[in-house]
Amino acid sequence: MRFKTYLIAFIAVFILLTALNYYSYIHIWGWSCDDCIVRFGFPFDIWEEGGFVTVKRILWAGVIANLSIGVWASILLGWTSTKVLSARNVRPSGGAA
Repeated sequence: MRFKTYLIAFIAVFILLTALNYYSYIHIWGWSCDDCIVRFGFPFDIWEEGGFVTVKRILWAGVIANLSIGVWASILLGWTSTKVLSARNVRPSGGAA
């Protein structure tokens, strides 16, 4: 039960962060500029493109930070879900059935 809860939390956080990064990616192309630098990523930038010579690069610090936030958020969500579900399943003792 516990592993399943953490797995579901990890998948939920992964889907949420992927959707937010995709939303950030879609909205960087709304304007035009010849030598501007555009970045996307949520919560940290993970891609940078633009400039006069059109530099394209992955921002590895942002990738590592986003992965770290995703792992910690999924652990926190899994732990919280485990506590809430175990509190809901506790039955009062000494009562008549």
